[in-house]
Amino acid sequence: MIVRGLVFVILTLFPAGAIARSWFLNGVGSSGIYHIWEFGDDGLVSSLTPALSPPDGVLHLAWPSAIAPDAHTRRLYASAYTTGWFQLRLWTSTNEGAWIPQGIALQSDASEPGGIGPAQVVYEPGAAEPYMIYYLDRAAKQIKLATSVDGMTFTRHGAVITPSLPEEASGLSISYACRRANGEYVIFYHGYYNNTQNAVALVATADGPHGPFTKKTVIARPDGFASTLSAHRLNATATADVAVPLGIPLLVGGGTARQEANVAIKQDETTIWFERPFVFDHASDRLVSVSRNKVELSYAQEQPDGSWRGVFSLYNPDPGVASEYTTEGSARSLTAPWSYARTGFRFKPWYRGGENSTENPTPLLSNDACSS
Repeated sequence: MIVRGLVFVILTLFPAGAIARSWFLNGVGSSGIYHIWEFGDDGLVSSLTPALSPPDGVLHLAWPSAIAPDAHTRRLYASAYTTGWFQLRLWTSTNEGAWIPQGIALQSDASEPGGIGPAQVVYEPGAAEPYMIYYLDRAAKQIKLATSVDGMTFTRHGAVITPSLPEEASGLSISYACRRANGEYVIFYHGYYNNTQNAVALVATADGPHGPFTKKTVIARPDGFASTLSAHRLNATATADVAVPLGIPLLVGGGTARQEANVAIKQDETTIWFERPFVFDHASDRLVSVSRNKVELSYAQEQPDGSWRGVFSLYNPDPGVASEYTTEGSARSLTAPWSYARTGFRFKPWYRGGENSTENPTPLLSNDACSS
């Protein structure tokens, strides 16, 4: 008899440089429109109303960056999709009040015809230009840097990461950036290959924020898992003829009216126990790991012993299927291979507006430190 199971332990990941246990993610539900949502450190959405919704002329908002430059002010940046990802916009909040739009902080220029998203905004107190944007030039397939004194008017400095590895053959994209206690600058990003059908998580380092970030390491790869599953609605058990990945988001019935995400927590031969009851009946429906094709490390924090913990975004397990979720992971060192914590969804997608996507988490940060 083969029995595999998990005991879930919630890992409290208190963000480096954070002043409150507050996170921001982009999410999408049946409307197909991406909004920005606020979450608590418990992994639950803080309000059933989005923190930010697309303003007039904008279709989607994604890839948030949240900064608290002082005790009374919060800044929330997000990439904005019009006819493409051509803008990075800013909202501000005073004394935890409403988010007030401040307009476009950065937009594509003539040298960037393909757009400039995703983007990650970093804040380094004490620097001459404390606001730094690491962003993707989609046409050039490069990660570039822009800096600012006030966080609204930015100066471009060109590429800091360019493709050079086989895993970057189809392009790359920014995930997260921070500064270590030893002064080393770190960029987590993902590289695309196989005609963008697959993506790996990478880390690159440099001696300064302008790079170049040439010391690159692949730290996580997709698992490729796909099979079939049968289950009855309102039951938390299912059957499958193969060993399924435990403790990470799985997608059942993707691309059909029966699509739903769940987490397997135990398997005994062909019987599998799940974290929550199924919403639909499934008869030999397609089952895939959400980390089947593409993985990225959206947030990472260095621990006192030199190990790292973080949050992955897993996405695009089947072409054309919206399925983007988070899970925790860790590594023994910055460049060591990362493994999943097997604790399920880090941020729960169980709210209207995030069922199909709850991803790209960013904590509210007061500085760019990699460690607390």
